Amino acid sequence: MLEIIERRHLRDQLGEAIRDRIVRQRLPANQSIGENALASELGVSRTPVRETLLGLERDGFVKAVPGRGFVVLPLSAEEARQLYPIVWSLERLALSDVTEVSPDLIAKLRGLNRNLESATTPQERKQIDADWHRCLISVSGNQRLAAMLEGAKASIARYEHAYMDAAGPCDQSIEEHEHIASLLDESPALAADAIEAHWRRGLAVILVAIEGTPQA
Repeated sequence: MLEIIERRHLRDQLGEAIRDRIVRQRLPANQSIGENALASELGVSRTPVRETLLGLERDGFVKAVPGRGFVVLPLSAEEARQLYPIVWSLERLALSDVTEVSPDLIAKLRGLNRNLESATTPQERKQIDADWHRCLISVSGNQRLAAMLEGAKASIARYEHAYMDAAGPCDQSIEEHEHIASLLDESPALAADAIEAHWRRGLAVILVAIEGTPQA
């Protein structure tokens, strides 16, 4: 049993490490992944790397191509259109049954938003933004919903990194976060509407970055 647990833990660690390399474009899109070199870099054998890549293929990060091995998939407007509504629907659901929000949670959201304002790199902005959204949906107390959101957000990690690059400074996101925090204090139902609008705008920015033209 211990061996199974350790193997699963290793696979999770490798998955996180390889996803991070894809998100940061250290493994560029449309290029083959050198499994031996990657295994050496990560200090493991090729077998767990291949197992991890198979899992990442199911998650839409890579694709097995005959004669080339695993190739990093490029960002896809079609995939973004499929993934983002899942995220905003789940976050909306997290706020839908809330009747009371503690002042401490509102204060924490605003504190994270101030940290976002002072962040200087896309990676730092992405991490603080993720923490802000995690704090927001914690108001529901629904751990199953939180777990589902973590899975969905793992699939849009590449898109969120591209968003932080394409959007530049997060002034509009910061303004929207503050607006959502204020609404959450007054009316969670209105905050649910605002969080959907927030994600819809993010999707629009991503689609411009991928396709090069504003979306209607």
